[in-house]
Amino acid sequence: MNDSEVSCLTGSTVQFVEQTLFDRLEAWNASVPDQIALRMANVELSYGGLMERVAATAAGLALAGIRPGDIVAVRMPRSLDLVIAILGVMRTGAAYLPLDEAWPVERCQYILANAAPKMMLVSNVMDPIQWGLATADVSQLAAAVKHPRHVPDLPSPTDAAYVIYTSGSTGVPKGVVVEHAQLLNYAAAISLACGFDHKLRLALSSGVAADLGNTTLYGALFSGATLVVATEGQMQDPVAYSAFIREERIDCLKVVPSQLEVLIEAPGCMMPKIVILGGEPANSALVGKIREIHPSAVIYNHYGPTECTVGVLVHRLGEKEAFEAGEWGLPLSAALSNNYISIRDQDGRLVKRGEEGEIYIAGAQVCRGYLGQLPGDGFVQLPDSPGERFYGTGDLARQSADGRLALTGRIDDQVKIRGYRIALREVELACLRLPGIQQAVVCPTRDKGETELAAYLVGRLDFSVGAHAAARRSLQKYLPDAFIPSYFSVIDEIPRLANGKIDRQKLSSILPVRPGQEVVEIRAVRSGTYVERFIVDAIAGLIGGRRIEIDDDFFDVGLHSLQAIRLAAKIREILRVDLKPGGVLTNRSIRALASHIDSIAQENSNIEKHAADYLLQG
Repeated sequence: MNDSEVSCLTGSTVQFVEQTLFDRLEAWNASVPDQIALRMANVELSYGGLMERVAATAAGLALAGIRPGDIVAVRMPRSLDLVIAILGVMRTGAAYLPLDEAWPVERCQYILANAAPKMMLVSNVMDPIQWGLATADVSQLAAAVKHPRHVPDLPSPTDAAYVIYTSGSTGVPKGVVVEHAQLLNYAAAISLACGFDHKLRLALSSGVAADLGNTTLYGALFSGATLVVATEGQMQDPVAYSAFIREERIDCLKVVPSQLEVLIEAPGCMMPKIVILGGEPANSALVGKIREIHPSAVIYNHYGPTECTVGVLVHRLGEKEAFEAGEWGLPLSAALSNNYISIRDQDGRLVKRGEEGEIYIAGAQVCRGYLGQLPGDGFVQLPDSPGERFYGTGDLARQSADGRLALTGRIDDQVKIRGYRIALREVELACLRLPGIQQAVVCPTRDKGETELAAYLVGRLDFSVGAHAAARRSLQKYLPDAFIPSYFSVIDEIPRLANGKIDRQKLSSILPVRPGQEVVEIRAVRSGTYVERFIVDAIAGLIGGRRIEIDDDFFDVGLHSLQAIRLAAKIREILRVDLKPGGVLTNRSIRALASHIDSIAQENSNIEKHAADYLLQG
């Protein structure tokens, strides 16, 4: 086959002059020290101020014994201090290990035991959880520095920059080690591909425990732009989101498609001029909504595994581009600089255009490897590219004659839900920890455009309403929210094909309850207030076939964070009360939420009448 026949995309070859991101930051510090680097809630920090804070933090870490090659855990909310903390860690030549504060304690403890960090940076040193290692906050570290001689040398390109844990096919999380050279290439290449420059204001709108937010975080710092850090509330409430985009004059947002779909449902919503979609497949309907809000918005579809430093493929959607996105999302058409993408069969041979195969990635962004494993583990060398190291993504794709790639599926049981990469085996092992369960199979299922998980369990378990909620509560000890199945079914045995493999198609056909098959049944609400009955109706439209008591926790019976945003928006629209998503997150039952709504309703607002009118119309 000649080059025009094989399925591959090759990024441009670019020799970036910098060795690490810190070379670029030092250049901004020298040339434009007063340019605003970070901003959050009216607090700003210039590039000069940022580098001073980062140097002081690095010096404090060095005084605490942190050296190149060490790992420092970071468990902090999204904030200016979080950015300073991770830059301070990298400045020492150590790698930062991000932990999400919302993760279960047991998951964090496993990661800490596996990664063995020297210390952990936190926002509250009085945290009651005993983590088993030294903790400190950024300001304390900086305050300990008395002399600039303590500032360590700049990191080298081969030093590890960060370690991010992803869901593993073996059932336990595994740490991906990304070096400074790989991070620099990504920051430079994505800035080049998306046209970032020093005039832009980019939003950091997600956490750093997954690498989704690294696009704007490091893209902004590489480009000398302003990074505007969004609060949790601004990315949970459609009204607050639009105010953030408008008031902070945001030019660029990187976001998970399912989250953006929720945020733009409110009337009068705002959209920046650059929108980067990533973390999960996006659909053409969402693109249409973005176009309606901001007709000239530049929209990018971005793809890549954590093992290849955030992302390696992009596609810029033309203003009038017509396409139909498949189940696996929008097309991809260009490789980032210094990256090579090929599609190969199960024997590692290149396939022809139009044929399906697995995506393999080589080039400047392929990470060092997995923490605690030999450098080659999980990565391969292929006969047609001697000396080149490839990462097999597990993603299936097909390349069309015009060069565009279309994702078509997976070679394994991995799925993406709300931006999280989830290995189903990890969820299955957690389900086996439920009392009385002997076997567990977890499958993805789709409803109303969302991917959810269904668990099929074999064992002695009476799966009544209370048991369903108890199972979810038990799994919350081990799994992040996005990993927890929405549906549970107890079956006599796992169906299998003639070759002994699990018959997943048959499993999906015996799922007893799907959203929309039944109305939500709420005891003690039939004679309750109209507000309580309206909340029942609103929840029915979100989680469908569930049975829930008036005092049951919404999240125990299947509601998730994005649905909580929709629920708050529905209540705000119909009852004309200023309910924030946080009100749903903290008042997690029918009774508690109705009481909260009553407490925040303005006098003479007549919320009972609004609820009654809506129910009578329905």
